[in-house]
Amino acid sequence: MYPYLDPAVLSEVERIDPAVLRPKDLDSRKSVLKEIAADLGYPSIAGRVKKSSQYGSRTTDVIRALAKEKGLYYNQYIKSICDEVTGPDE
Repeated sequence: MYPYLDPAVLSEVERIDPAVLRPKDLDSRKSVLKEIAADLGYPSIAGRVKKSSQYGSRTTDVIRALAKEKGLYYNQYIKSICDEVTGPDE
């Protein structure tokens, strides 16, 4: 569910020089994660082009509509879901 917290991924990340983490341009975003995916045996994932699913799938529009139904702003609705899952912030 949270691949970035997987011990194998964390182990790979710990070996990376922090200087290479900042992308040089928009095309090289997530290049480090793609390299890690390839190193861990997932070349098909590493070769995928990044697409923002919330834009193409209109997920944001659906979330805004659900928030409006509850009389909440978008951020309030998202926070309410997070609080429901993880417990409210103290």
